[in-house]
Amino acid sequence: MLEAEPLIDVPDSAAESLRQMLAQLGRNGMLPERLSVVAALREEGVTFISQALAALIAHDYGTKVCLVDLNWWWPSDHLRMADARGGLAAVLNGKLPLDEALVYSGWPQLSILPAGRLEQYERPVVARSQGLRDVLDELASQFDHLILDIPALLATSDAVPLASNGTMTCLVVRQGVTGIEDVRPALDKIQHLPLAGVILNRVRISTPGPLVRLFADR
Repeated sequence: MLEAEPLIDVPDSAAESLRQMLAQLGRNGMLPERLSVVAALREEGVTFISQALAALIAHDYGTKVCLVDLNWWWPSDHLRMADARGGLAAVLNGKLPLDEALVYSGWPQLSILPAGRLEQYERPVVARSQGLRDVLDELASQFDHLILDIPALLATSDAVPLASNGTMTCLVVRQGVTGIEDVRPALDKIQHLPLAGVILNRVRISTPGPLVRLFADR
């Protein structure tokens, strides 16, 4: 297992908002074993939210979490740097054992499985393969929670079968970037999947902070 640099710096405001969402899911008995994090378009913050959720669940709940990058189209720069041995792609191609592909985050509760590199022609097959499901099943037997970083729904037809590997799905929407004309078809694509919620990312509002917290606590 390789060792990674610190995973992510989550601003206090973002961490508090995500903690509220997790607390709500927990109260409803819905904290998912496998959470697919998706968005309609690229660069809406799916990787940031995935990393933040993985870190917060591992830290706050003391459970074992694995962040799994399933985005072979546009892998995270951070995770690409940690992908020295081939990542998930090498596992699926039989070139690397799963335990050697995992990257150590610095916390015993949190591990990372980078996407690695798949040729474009391989991606549609892998996205729908039993081999991928088997690897995720093996991870699920080792970890309490899997956070799945999924490519943009409107950018590749492979995003939906990848998201279907989660027991619940969370849609990320970036304020001021994603229009309703993109959100609606994205929601239509995942309407058959249990939806944990919608996260509005990079929110900028003029309401005073104390007033926002007052309403958030209600």
